[in-house]
Amino acid sequence: MEPLTYVSLAGKGESDFTIKKSHFLGHCVRAASGDEAVAFIKEEKDLFKDANHNIYAYKTRDGIVKCSDDGEPSGSAGLPVLDVINNMGLDNVAVVVTRYFGGILLGRGGLARAYSRAARDSLNAGTIATFTPFYIANLTFNYSIMGKLDNYLADKVYIQDKEFTDKVKYKFYIKAEETDKIFSNVIDFTSNRCIAELEQQVYLPVVAGKPII
Repeated sequence: MEPLTYVSLAGKGESDFTIKKSHFLGHCVRAASGDEAVAFIKEEKDLFKDANHNIYAYKTRDGIVKCSDDGEPSGSAGLPVLDVINNMGLDNVAVVVTRYFGGILLGRGGLARAYSRAARDSLNAGTIATFTPFYIANLTFNYSIMGKLDNYLADKVYIQDKEFTDKVKYKFYIKAEETDKIFSNVIDFTSNRCIAELEQQVYLPVVAGKPII
């Protein structure tokens, strides 16, 4: 059974350093599919087409795992980057490391360390987050119970919009695993004086216990 949560990037990440005159640029993104990863790699190769090497690695939740040395000695570039992805426990990520050769050979071990560093630094810069299933939900109720609901929902949901007409309507994100319990409690303590609706499930990046919305 596939885990409900997974660890990935909340945003794009970059790294930039020089070793023995070789310039390394790391770039990474969250890629939810092989097609997204391939599109990102093409963009990077087009952007840095004057570079000596644009190596890459990517891994998706549906089991697609690929890497390329792009002309570097076999196993010295793409595989070390893929190892970083695996060791950090990441899914749905794509990493491209660009190298401008400075004229000094680094050796297989030196290359592996440099490409690993570029990958690790760029991934950390992209903010590592736990992607967690939430529902987009609505509650519609009378003004008379708004205070009671506000107190109860304060630390349990993440309200995105409030609409005030003849009734009050809240739109919010709620953790999927907590939805049944919270909605049941709301119905109980408001004596069924509110309407609870679920719209759709989404995955949100969570950092330090808080979703990034």
